Amino acid sequence: MKKGSIPLSVGLLGVLMGAWAVQAELTTTEVPVRSVDNIPPAPVTNLTAIDTPEDTGSSITLAWELSADDHRVLSAFGDVVVTQSGLRGYRIYRVNADNDTEDLIATLPTGATAYVDLTPAKDVTYIYAVRPFDSDNETDYAVEIGSAADLARIASALDNTYVPPVEPVGTDGLPVLGWFSKQGDRVGFDDFFLFADHFGLGTGEGSFDPIYDLVPNGKIDFDDFFLFADNFGKAIANADVVRGG
Repeated sequence: MKKGSIPLSVGLLGVLMGAWAVQAELTTTEVPVRSVDNIPPAPVTNLTAIDTPEDTGSSITLAWELSADDHRVLSAFGDVVVTQSGLRGYRIYRVNADNDTEDLIATLPTGATAYVDLTPAKDVTYIYAVRPFDSDNETDYAVEIGSAADLARIASALDNTYVPPVEPVGTDGLPVLGWFSKQGDRVGFDDFFLFADHFGLGTGEGSFDPIYDLVPNGKIDFDDFFLFADNFGKAIANADVVRGG
């Protein structure tokens, strides 16, 4: 080796390192940044909330019409069908009108048009909102306060179970008619005076009350009087229960 010459191995190493630096610079990529969707989805329409019939105040049923952006595009990739939609679903909110507290109570997929709220407190008024959402936005259900659309989304869960009144019965277990006053424990003069005050009235006349029409024909007449007379003086076995009911 001549004086001042560079070993071949050292020269090759320098060339390789220079090539690596160039390659590294050429292959460096930036991390992609997700674009932000600043267009909110269209709101739902015709939202209604009702006390679910015949469930003793256990739930409130909601219904609405889909957001105009709730559409699906089907794309086929071989044997795979992919559903694409900018809308991701619907969030259900409930406001307690007594304390103005709002809670998110459910999140539903696209295509949903109904929901049953199974957690309302009885006799509490709630205001509901259904808000469609996408990756970056959520659209409120905006209505004019006090309008028909606003009132349609307000509901209470009521215990509307019908409990029929307890009818008076005698010591023989048979019904007793004519105990109008609910005074004492038998059909007496208090009941007679009440009956007399209404005697002769017909449907639509004055203070006509069908409870005195013991033989229902739309008129308080002698047929009713004779039936009242048959019950006059009878003891009411369940008087306390009837008054309590």
